Amino acid sequence: MRFWFQPVLRFFTPRSRLWYWFYRQLDAAFRPFDDLRLQIVDFLHLIPPARFRTGGQSAITEYAYSAGVIAAYIGEHLATPDPQVLDLGCGTGKMVSAVWPFLGKNGHYTGFDIDEKAIAFARSWYPKDRCSFLHARLYNAHYNPDGEALATYEWPVAAASIDLAVAFSLFTHLNMPDSKRYFEELARVLKPNALALLTFFLVDDRYNPAEHVGTRWHFDRTIEGQPDWYWASWFKIPERQIGVSPAGINYLMSDTFELIKVHRGWWTGQPGAFLQDTLVFRRKPS
Repeated sequence: MRFWFQPVLRFFTPRSRLWYWFYRQLDAAFRPFDDLRLQIVDFLHLIPPARFRTGGQSAITEYAYSAGVIAAYIGEHLATPDPQVLDLGCGTGKMVSAVWPFLGKNGHYTGFDIDEKAIAFARSWYPKDRCSFLHARLYNAHYNPDGEALATYEWPVAAASIDLAVAFSLFTHLNMPDSKRYFEELARVLKPNALALLTFFLVDDRYNPAEHVGTRWHFDRTIEGQPDWYWASWFKIPERQIGVSPAGINYLMSDTFELIKVHRGWWTGQPGAFLQDTLVFRRKPS
């Protein structure tokens, strides 16, 4: 009897393609009714359909929760009205719903990503008067192995034009040279005293490797020549998941940034509001 039920059981396995197709149909049918029930946070109708929800979460509740956590962090630190916001590694625009409450009447969101399809969707989905999206065909060993080198690339963003930069699960996929280049460009485009909220796996004294042996959280290797950049042999390449030590964070900041807050994540097994660690940096005045 079990043999006959195996195809049915496979259908209900959350990772099966058939189940996910069914989930997407349910999501498409449910969302219009759910949007009608929005009373306080009406901009959540901007959350994309299931197939376009990127950033590690496709379930709408998890997607909205993580965006809400980042929104709370932004609200704690951002004091600039009508900010110009830059989202690095924006994917299909997950952080739009996180920054939307802070844009005011004249603020603007700009998303930046190496995924051309994600950018094409985002341009078609979000209000064009409030949101812009930039595509750059840059190299990443995991996400874009055929891309162009990052070392000399300058973002198509004006110098000293950004009040707030966010990066959700970007530096968790960048090695040391690429991370450094991103910080150099952040230093160029951020206004003096502007903020950057960036998520990391911070490999500090809260992390005990022995508690994570045999899991994706066992950062048991460092990248060759990059002693403060860790990766887990659970994966085939470092850029699949990277952790950074406090010394590595200090290297990225150099004399240009100051670290003003660390919102701890729960990935280490310790309490936190969000999976990854969210680090808040301020661009020092020149």
